[in-house]
Amino acid sequence: MKRGFSFLLVLLLGSVMLFSISLSEAENIALDDAGVKADSVSNIRTHSSKDDGRNVYDVEFISGDYRFDYEIDRESGDILSMERSQAPARPAAPKGRLTGDEALMIALNDAKLSNSDVSRVSVEQDRDDGKSVYDIDFRAGDVSYDYQILIESGEIISADWEKRGQRQDSSQPVIGVDKAEEIALAMVPEATSDDIRVWEERDDGRRTYEGKIRLDGVIYDFEMDAVSGDMLSFSREIW
Repeated sequence: MKRGFSFLLVLLLGSVMLFSISLSEAENIALDDAGVKADSVSNIRTHSSKDDGRNVYDVEFISGDYRFDYEIDRESGDILSMERSQAPARPAAPKGRLTGDEALMIALNDAKLSNSDVSRVSVEQDRDDGKSVYDIDFRAGDVSYDYQILIESGEIISADWEKRGQRQDSSQPVIGVDKAEEIALAMVPEATSDDIRVWEERDDGRRTYEGKIRLDGVIYDFEMDAVSGDMLSFSREIW
């Protein structure tokens, strides 16, 4: 009897998990309700939280002159609350300094993408080590991009991308450190084996290779699947 009850409990919990909506689905529910498309919004931010013991998604974004704030039930997808307020005006860049749109184009050109390729675009002014920068985030397919660009000069001081939802066939052998080094060096053609360091790691049970390349004042960090050799993340930063 006890074993049967345990099985029923596991089955019920599995059903609850099965019908929980994903983060992307929550975003789409909010966008549909607001009557806007993904490519027309900016500064979208979504995270999970609890409200009075209920699991919810908080979804915030800006579209046109308005900021939207949604709370969505994670199990049912029901909209629990919605607020619409006037979006704060983006401060104009002083004459001779980079605008947000110009900074976005620099990032897109570096990523070899166009406006039509990306969604979930966010452009915000910030300060890093006393310097005024634009923090720029966007997605293209299953890849998330993050850039920091100096407002004064338009120089990219950091850039990284990361793939989401990648699975590993753990029954296959790893490619080996030498092959991993070869793949990583192909991303930075000017670098040699003297500039790179590679080591094997486990990330949530997944075998990966991580490493660094140092060249001409720039640090490149990467992570790749140790079985397929696919690059999972890659970043560069001026140091």
